[in-house]
Amino acid sequence: RVCAWIVLICMLLAAIPLSVSAEPEANGDVEVILLFDTSGSMNKSDPDKNGVRLSVEAAYQFVFNYPTNTNMFITVIPFDSYVYEGFKRVNVKDEKGRAEFSSQMDALMSGQVGDFKFWENNTDTGTALEVAKKKLDASSVSKKAVILFTDGKIALTSKDNLKDEESVAKALESSAALRDSGIHVYSIG
Repeated sequence: RVCAWIVLICMLLAAIPLSVSAEPEANGDVEVILLFDTSGSMNKSDPDKNGVRLSVEAAYQFVFNYPTNTNMFITVIPFDSYVYEGFKRVNVKDEKGRAEFSSQMDALMSGQVGDFKFWENNTDTGTALEVAKKKLDASSVSKKAVILFTDGKIALTSKDNLKDEESVAKALESSAALRDSGIHVYSIG
């Protein structure tokens, strides 16, 4: 299973448009949103560590195998019934940025950041994709992508802001809006 994740990440590395040369192009920067489904159902798909261990391993492979001659800006966004936007955008081109990314991954693995707890709620993929699009629209970087780590289950209850059907519709709308903006969405899970 781990090998399958690593193969998928290698395929992603090849799929994200990037010019790799000795000297980076003037506009060779890449902006990537990493969306992590941190809903309760993810515990069942990876029971070893909060349902995200394999997702985090895959994200590490992606970031630490990316060429360092290009700026790659990463924004980590965990979501369940709620979208957590507390992690700052980091440039993982250098050791400082990679250390900040590692710190964010450690926080994600711990299951809680401040008052925000992961792994307890339902899944609102539609809102998460909508937030990702807003963040990417605000970026001046021309090469953009979303990598969505999920088990694909959308499940909301009456206590959530949306119903299942509304979240599915929002996910389809947000995916179409990302596509229409030229932003690729890669879903792994």
